[in-house]
Amino acid sequence: FLLSLRCKKERGSKSYQALAKKISLLHEKISNQRQDFHYKISNHLCRQAGMIFAEDLNILGLSKGMLAKHVLDSAPGQFLNILDWVCRKTGTYHQKVDAKGSSQLCPECGADVPKDLSVRIHSCPECHVVMPRDVASGKILVNRGIAAVEGLAVKLGVKEES
Repeated sequence: FLLSLRCKKERGSKSYQALAKKISLLHEKISNQRQDFHYKISNHLCRQAGMIFAEDLNILGLSKGMLAKHVLDSAPGQFLNILDWVCRKTGTYHQKVDAKGSSQLCPECGADVPKDLSVRIHSCPECHVVMPRDVASGKILVNRGIAAVEGLAVKLGVKEES
């Protein structure tokens, strides 16, 4: 609303500058609210978990698609940076995990189950597990993250306690 009012004012006039200041303050308020939300969610996640695995997103690619406006409005890059910082501060392990093919695999048996984007339920013909597609994809990311941590432990020569 304020942007449309500003367009009707003469550039450089006092009323134009006053509206520009109001718009600037509103944008700053929205940015601060978003950042506050990201800090609160990051702290909540770090208190709840000992390890956090995040999808290694191509944010630049997402920002050029159909949902670009919505992706950029939610500021996923800012959230991931804040999450990484909070994890370091609290001592929570955080790692980005490759997400390629995570929605096409079964988290229980590892079978390849091809699906279209319209299919929202994962149903494995091999082990007969049924769950929402997003949950299945999340479990795949956790499995990959844990495998990466175990691989790192083997490289460093850390022995598992019995």
